[in-house]
Amino acid sequence: MSALICRELLPGSRSKVKYPIPACDMLVPHEYALWNVSKGGSDTVTKYTWNCLPVLPIRTPQTVVVARYLMLYAVLYHRLIQAVTGTKKLNTDTDTIQNVRDRANKRLAFHNSLGILSRFHLSKASDPSAEN
Repeated sequence: MSALICRELLPGSRSKVKYPIPACDMLVPHEYALWNVSKGGSDTVTKYTWNCLPVLPIRTPQTVVVARYLMLYAVLYHRLIQAVTGTKKLNTDTDTIQNVRDRANKRLAFHNSLGILSRFHLSKASDPSAEN
């Protein structure tokens, strides 16, 4: 969390938000906070892909690269499904990022998304008449 954001959340600031003050070790300088925001969700993607390492029957550099690309698409699918299936409107007064993430993971965990994708692709591979 940026120190500038933390300053806005403090009681007595212009904003009406009154969340607890984060621990000091969670505060990062503004430049680092900008980098964390602009780099995208690479940390999340890394976490998902390292928690579900592929088991490859033939391990060559090409199969590892293809497996990693497929995992990137699986993470994209998972995050899109979580975004689309959200039914509760966000309440900016009480909802925190952690609450929203917890609700999304309870709706659909990453291993469930992988199961859906694997069943879909296996059914397409076993059906020779499928065009799409």
